Amino acid sequence: MIYRIDSTRPAFKILKFQPGLNVLLARKETKASDKQTRNRADKTSVIEIVHFLTDADVGNASLFREKSLVDVTFAHGIRFEWTENSGRTEL
Repeated sequence: MIYRIDSTRPAFKILKFQPGLNVLLARKETKASDKQTRNRADKTSVIEIVHFLTDADVGNASLFREKSLVDVTFAHGIRFEWTENSGRTEL
């Protein structure tokens, strides 16, 4: 389970996840107009970061090729929980 994603990039907010379903939402301020959407809230970027941190190939069009991210580090906390199931079937 991924329980944390963070970065050395100052604008990046640390993400903490709990067991079960986690939903990533962007908050729209009450004073925001209809034209002020949350399309640039980096929700899709989080998916790309998870993909990157789990050993994905970084293609030429990847956001990780941007010059602004050359000196940026992303990190994750991951916990593997193995459960052992044993059983017996008799005929």
